[in-house]
Amino acid sequence: MENEDPVKKLLYHADDDDELGLMEVQLMENPSPERTRQTIQLLSHSDEFVAFQACLILTAWNVAEGLGELRNWLKKIQSEPLGMNHHRIWGYDTSFEMIVEAIDYNYSLQRNPSLSSEINELIGICISTFSKTPGEDRLSELLLKYPVDPKFLDPLEASIEQLIHQENWDQASYLVPVLGRYKSSRFVSYFEFFSKQKKQSSTVLRNLIVSTQYPGVGDELLKRYLNSDDAYLKIVAESVAKKRVFGPGGSDQ
Repeated sequence: MENEDPVKKLLYHADDDDELGLMEVQLMENPSPERTRQTIQLLSHSDEFVAFQACLILTAWNVAEGLGELRNWLKKIQSEPLGMNHHRIWGYDTSFEMIVEAIDYNYSLQRNPSLSSEINELIGICISTFSKTPGEDRLSELLLKYPVDPKFLDPLEASIEQLIHQENWDQASYLVPVLGRYKSSRFVSYFEFFSKQKKQSSTVLRNLIVSTQYPGVGDELLKRYLNSDDAYLKIVAESVAKKRVFGPGGSDQ
């Protein structure tokens, strides 16, 4: 291990030199001050991929320098793909999902509460960025796992509207369950919208069904659509009837 690339050791190894994946490094408990200092130095590395990964690690570790640099990456991703990683099947840029994962790891580790407001603001930026970059369900998973600041619900709905305008139905539908949890009256209107599109996908249907676990949403759909003549509406309503398990929800706004 003496000749190991020091950058690779910081990004992909434990302190005892065991080789790790990037995710495992992000989830390390109690990284040493020296390792943290050296990782901060990588933020200015000439290789953007190295700098990006260092930023993700420091974000997960809740280090202020990493959180500040993450803002810059989010700003850049709004105008051009970062191209740091690509989906192994579909080929689209997954850099945004890697950013959201780092924020999720930050939450799970719950370090340094004094920086919680910074993390909250980064989540708001992610919500506004979602309509400008390819993404699947990592952001909605994060937003359903932890409390969402009410001030972000309008920007979230704006992202849904922008994706609908782009006719990107699948990606728009990933955010709909968050409305189902926090803003159920608005969810119903999106349910009706998606049901009337000429082509529905399994992704849209799955996301609508996920939404119905929250109080008020499932009851409303059953009441309206269980006996509907619209086959798609009825499918979702019947799915709700079979899975009457309501999780913890937010209030209708």
